[in-house]
Amino acid sequence: MAVDRSQAGAGRGGATVLVVASEGTFETVEGLLLSDGIAALRVRTLAELRTLLRVYADRSVAMLDVEDSVLGVAALEALHQPPAVPTLMLMGVDGFKQFGAGYFSPERRDELAFKPLNDDEVVLRVKALLVRAGFALPEGEPNAPPSAPSRAVPGGRSLLVFGAKGGVGKTTLAVNLAVTLARKYGKRVVLIDGDLWFGDVAVLMNLSSARSISDLPDDLDSEMLTKALVRHGSGVLVLLPPPEAGMVEKIPEDRLAKVVEQAKSIVDYVVVDTHTSFGEANLQLLEEADTIVLVSTPELSAVRNASRVLTVAHALGLDHKIRLVINRANSGLEIGALEKSLKFPVAATVVSAGRVVVPAANDGVPMVDRDPEAGQQVTRDVLNVSSVVTGLAPPEPRPRPRGGFFSWSKRGE
Repeated sequence: MAVDRSQAGAGRGGATVLVVASEGTFETVEGLLLSDGIAALRVRTLAELRTLLRVYADRSVAMLDVEDSVLGVAALEALHQPPAVPTLMLMGVDGFKQFGAGYFSPERRDELAFKPLNDDEVVLRVKALLVRAGFALPEGEPNAPPSAPSRAVPGGRSLLVFGAKGGVGKTTLAVNLAVTLARKYGKRVVLIDGDLWFGDVAVLMNLSSARSISDLPDDLDSEMLTKALVRHGSGVLVLLPPPEAGMVEKIPEDRLAKVVEQAKSIVDYVVVDTHTSFGEANLQLLEEADTIVLVSTPELSAVRNASRVLTVAHALGLDHKIRLVINRANSGLEIGALEKSLKFPVAATVVSAGRVVVPAANDGVPMVDRDPEAGQQVTRDVLNVSSVVTGLAPPEPRPRPRGGFFSWSKRGE
């Protein structure tokens, strides 16, 4: 069972684990926590930590290698500012003698662990810290060893994000929908870039990896799929398109549908960003999808194409799966007129906000990461879309801090 962050708080539900670590450390631990249904956020810089503490201080615990040369004691001091975050402090015996004794405080419900520890030991210590801090663990055996990320999770759902035409904001919505499900709901999420020729998911998430769908064989299983996925800082697992155009033609048309089916067995949600076409691969995806998020904008050309998509979907018996989302809804045709033209209801709208969306795209930072407290209307609209297309309760609103809209540094692995 995945952690619902809206229930976070001592004695009231799960907490978010802040994995405070510079690049290259604790990736496996983070993955094991997520696979066990424990929400985890990777924090790479001190500035990022301070930003997150504005939101998560009262509903989180942290783990930190105090001897980390990048973060270390400075991060520990930030975690101990009121309201102090219970922290698992990892250090060597010499490090404890040097400075650890002055920072370790059982009264703050801190935990101390001496290195070296293996990943499973660290995960168990984090779970102990959660219990000690008064937070609930996910349902199941609380002291069981963490499972591999490829553990089967029955009931995963697929969300296919389909654009009425190019340029309607389909990929931006797919990326932010996936990150919202991971960040705000604590769900395990796979995001598949199904636009094998021109996909931009890696750009919008600042990801770079040689791993891609090209690594998957015809008889793939969950372990093979897990190895091909790239982890984003939000916890979203991303399957990238081939790194070279010449590889695309070698991928069978049924590969994407098989990948979605396999991915549904290991996570809660599979979000698929697709190329706008009715090729065989996309028709298979449309038929297999649990929900089709049809994205359009309110100008005539996009509405005309949306009408064509709805006509094809009706002919295939798929229109009951469609949730129509209108992007840049505060410009162009009025929603009522658009619904009348399409003879189809609009499920949700997203305002036009180029001054927010464009810098986020250029920085490779999803909007919901750049604006974690939903101070911008466009972010609130995206959160509403996530609720509408999944049926989950809207994420709990959080007050916007003083100082206005702020940005994060680039993220991604």
